[in-house]
Amino acid sequence: EEVQRLKLLKEILVNMENYYDLFKKEGFKPILMEWKAKSNTLNKWVKIKTEGEIIEGFAVDVDDECALIIRLNSGILKRVLSGDVN
Repeated sequence: EEVQRLKLLKEILVNMENYYDLFKKEGFKPILMEWKAKSNTLNKWVKIKTEGEIIEGFAVDVDDECALIIRLNSGILKRVLSGDVN
């Protein structure tokens, strides 16, 4: 099925505007809560390749600065701001 680009763009822009309005009214917290609820990474074992290291552990949370919180085998919680998640 061919994607109607103009319709897709309109839907993206409407959604962005809705989230921007929500952010202006209530801040980032409700957006973060929705992000966590829809995440397919949280509560799973993950392997993250970053520049210089590979981090393996259980994805337990996303913090207020959007860092992924990983519980390592040692029990230590580690913040990860960027990387390729598998």
